[in-house]
Amino acid sequence: MVCSIAPCFSKIPTTCATVERFWRVGTFFGVYPGFNWRYQIDRAYYEKHKAIINRYLPVLKQLTAAGWAPITNAKSDNREVWIERYGDAFFAVMNASDVEQSAA
Repeated sequence: MVCSIAPCFSKIPTTCATVERFWRVGTFFGVYPGFNWRYQIDRAYYEKHKAIINRYLPVLKQLTAAGWAPITNAKSDNREVWIERYGDAFFAVMNASDVEQSAA
């Protein structure tokens, strides 16, 4: 599934930190970031973010191939630590805040 999560951001991501967050959030939710048109028209933009793409894309492919599971059978005791399940073998865990968190 290709989906734009652009509403999470005030503009199309350009800094490496913003692009990384875009991919991290997309991977957690099992969606391919929908700003790929920029990579098709601007090779320098792609090269600048290639390491980020190469870090997240294999994981995203594995999660989406496993399939999202609506019931995780897992719970976090911290509202800022989110959990999603993919297939029978994968859990995606994300810190939804800007500060380090712990959870059980």
